[in-house]
Amino acid sequence: FDDAIGSCGCLINKLVTLGESVQILTVFTGEHDGKVSEFAKKLLDLWKLKNGVIERNIENIKACNVLGVGYSNLPYIEALYRKLGSWLYPFDGDLFGHIHYADFYLPKEISSVISNIYNKDTIFYFPSGRGNHVDHILVKQVGELLLGNGFRVSFYTDFSYEGLITNDVNVHKVTRYFNVGDLEKKIKAF
Repeated sequence: FDDAIGSCGCLINKLVTLGESVQILTVFTGEHDGKVSEFAKKLLDLWKLKNGVIERNIENIKACNVLGVGYSNLPYIEALYRKLGSWLYPFDGDLFGHIHYADFYLPKEISSVISNIYNKDTIFYFPSGRGNHVDHILVKQVGELLLGNGFRVSFYTDFSYEGLITNDVNVHKVTRYFNVGDLEKKIKAF
């Protein structure tokens, strides 16, 4: 929920300041059946949340309001709560590794949904997946599919994973500069 603002809050504020229309599209906001794994329960307790989806969605809306941007949600369930009989990602290490085969369909489906909502003039910013969080990797794959279909797509370094950037020759790195006001607004929203 906080990935767009944590990773791109300064850019978002800069675009808004320049008069651009910005909307944050959060993919994994779907409600689950209320049951959570032991691992998810530990995280929810650590984060002091009763219902992670509802409470984090409220936080997301407040943050978007601080930045003065719109928001939309897609109904896909976050990796922490996805299951197919058993939990797809029952342990911390599972969230940062290989995508479970039951999720292989998601990038194509999500990119289809997005391409039916937005036009090709829209500029999209997707996480690069550098931290190997499975949901970030899936959403990166969505961005790659949209890019391959003629959409305007950029990839950003996922917040909290900046130190994991490699010297990958396939990555075109762009440094953007922001002012103190952009940073202050990001911190207030985050």
